[in-house]
Amino acid sequence: MRKTIVINILIFAVMLIFINIMCHFILQFYYNKYQQKLADLPSKTHYHYLDIKKEFNQLETEYQPFIGWKRKPRKNQFNNVDTNGNRVTFQQNPNSKKVIRFFGGSTMWGALVDDSNSIPSLFGRCINDYSIINTGETGFNSRQSLAHFSNLIIKNASPNIAIFYDGVNDVEILCRKENSILGHAREIQMREELTTVNSSKSYFKGKDGILRLSKNFLSKIFLNNTLIVLGKINGRLFKKPLPNPYCCQSDFERANAVANNLLNTWKIAHQLAEANGIHFIAILQPNIYSGKYKKSYSNLEHRETLGENFKNVYQILKEETVNYSWVYDFSEIFNDEMRPLYFDFCHLNEQGNEIVANQICEIIKELEIL
Repeated sequence: MRKTIVINILIFAVMLIFINIMCHFILQFYYNKYQQKLADLPSKTHYHYLDIKKEFNQLETEYQPFIGWKRKPRKNQFNNVDTNGNRVTFQQNPNSKKVIRFFGGSTMWGALVDDSNSIPSLFGRCINDYSIINTGETGFNSRQSLAHFSNLIIKNASPNIAIFYDGVNDVEILCRKENSILGHAREIQMREELTTVNSSKSYFKGKDGILRLSKNFLSKIFLNNTLIVLGKINGRLFKKPLPNPYCCQSDFERANAVANNLLNTWKIAHQLAEANGIHFIAILQPNIYSGKYKKSYSNLEHRETLGENFKNVYQILKEETVNYSWVYDFSEIFNDEMRPLYFDFCHLNEQGNEIVANQICEIIKELEIL
């Protein structure tokens, strides 16, 4: 009897492993199909788009005090990171003592375009007497840019001009139900990493405890891929909508808090800049939800619930920012553009980045601060 039970358990375990492996190949097939769809986007203007994307996904980050994380230095063909963790910028006068720093998230960093086609690099064609530094980082929201800006001032490394390019990550990250209103993209990850540090129970229940490691190991072998496939089948068969991770589409108090956080962060950065003789410019970032909807967007990943979050938060910001001369609203900068400029809901191709860079150049020229 016992022998029969053991044999049945082993057969069942082998079946689970086999099904899990098959589901892995199914998921890989659809992932490759999705990647090919991305490669065929009308907005893809660079012949080496897939190589750029592959390099980008292989870049590593490391912990940085107060700001959270920063890229590790890396030499590549398309995505290069210098020894300070900043994206390499093409420019005319890198050794100038006069400095312009760009702050923002992955769009400012230049995700999915090569070094020469990031916003700071394209802006570099506009001027020849400033050193340009791309301080953008994937996932950063305005609060992290403020922390980075503060770090530079504390280290006596203040730029002459600071340009904040924010909005997308403030909404996409801070409107998520699981994040706190002052959180960031890796808040949950860091909290879990630190929860059981120095705990007497960490050997069993911590991130590296026996129970957690055993659970992760067994799930990876027997269930992970199978559960993902079952979830997708369940959604297709019964037309069940995907869980909505966002809350600002219905929680107007949260939407108002997200908008106020961004505006207050900009105000503090502006005050800090003024106190240290720095010219400060804040820009409300464009995305496919904030301007006129175009037919070309139909080929992109479109999350309706996320769009409602953007509409609510951006509406508040657009009403408030008109009172500040140093804030510029780029949310509708592409309304008259017929060319496909987006890779997804926020990342821009070379042409989109060029439009943004030229507009920033015009602003700075009008302010006569070059």
